[in-house]
Amino acid sequence: ESILYVLLIFFLSILSAFCTQRYQFLSYQSGIVIRTAVTSATYQHSLRLTPRGREGLTSGYVTNLVATDTQKLFEVMQDGHMVWSAPIAIVTVIALLYHLTGPSSLVGSAVLVGLVPLSKKVAYAVVKIRRKRVAVADERIEITTAMLQGIKVTKLNNYEDQFEERVAEARRREMKLIQKEQSVWGFTLTILVFTPVLGMFATFSTYVLVSEDNIMTASMVFTLAMLFNMLKFPINSAGTLLGKAALGVQAMQRLSHFIARESN
Repeated sequence: ESILYVLLIFFLSILSAFCTQRYQFLSYQSGIVIRTAVTSATYQHSLRLTPRGREGLTSGYVTNLVATDTQKLFEVMQDGHMVWSAPIAIVTVIALLYHLTGPSSLVGSAVLVGLVPLSKKVAYAVVKIRRKRVAVADERIEITTAMLQGIKVTKLNNYEDQFEERVAEARRREMKLIQKEQSVWGFTLTILVFTPVLGMFATFSTYVLVSEDNIMTASMVFTLAMLFNMLKFPINSAGTLLGKAALGVQAMQRLSHFIARESN
């Protein structure tokens, strides 16, 4: 009987690997299609803009739309299916935990759910920082583009040093915002890593302290550890998707504002 279970686990692992690879392939394929379509639509719309539609528009802004914002939409599609699969996986694991430890598992589940609002606030903080960073990046690209378009005047009047200083200053401000954004993002990843550990600690402690009859045997400890380990993937993926979705929404807003400009 044990051999049957071992073989079943082995074949299910192989099946899971094939399904995961197929899912990733389709996700990447969908992301590439969306990125290509949005890029083409952006270029096509930029060629049809009226003089009124070009008011306040810089080449750096359009370049960022194509190079950065379309990439954010592609990244959202990589983990897009976690919107429905992550909740199912989390609920399934919590149900198994409840079957093993009873109401004690709800304490660990409460810890997991309680940290979700914190992750949401951190994601909004990333969006605010990125909004400022994109504005600085637009400025830097606009300076570089202006220099390249007027390269003859730049060379004849020896403006290279002035342009270099302006680009370097904009880049310094951009790097500070990037460091701040990555620091906040690192804090998000730290929360995602420690969340299952805190949930497991809360479940173990509650289970033992509730009743003297509750004894943590080796089989139960390893089973619970495996279940909490299974929670890491959907929780981490959901947290990553939350951050990518926040950036994707901002990218969609920038793209929609550009598409809404007057054109022929």
